[in-house]
Amino acid sequence: MNVSLVYLISGLILYPLSTFIHELGHAFFVKLNGGIVKGIQIGIGPKVFQIGKFSINRLFFIGGLCRYEWTNQHVNNIQKFSVHIGGILFNALFIGFLFVIRIFFNVESVYIGYLNFINSLLIIFCLIPMYYSANVPSDGKQLLDLFRKNK
Repeated sequence: MNVSLVYLISGLILYPLSTFIHELGHAFFVKLNGGIVKGIQIGIGPKVFQIGKFSINRLFFIGGLCRYEWTNQHVNNIQKFSVHIGGILFNALFIGFLFVIRIFFNVESVYIGYLNFINSLLIIFCLIPMYYSANVPSDGKQLLDLFRKNK
């Protein structure tokens, strides 16, 4: 297969898939801790389409967001920590799942390698404490702020 086509597929399909898994991790822990998931969006810019609480935006290959709110006013730090780390945890579990598929089912695919690479990069970049566009903090920034408040 042409290398350019593999990179195009990786950027336009595999990265948004990894982002979706990441945002599902946040949503899972929000629900587990009694919160309400308001929406999961993949990408930035105007919405292209929406199904229920899930939307894909025009620049679907750039980031994602899980919007939520707490129903309980007394959310403890462990609950907040689980939500912030949830996306990273789901990406790591997905890497493990792909490893199991590759080893136990003897599946050799360049896409599994790219998915592992993309998920690994996503974990690393999400842990960097910084602000994204529109002043949205990264998972790493939210975790750092959570730890600083506990000192």
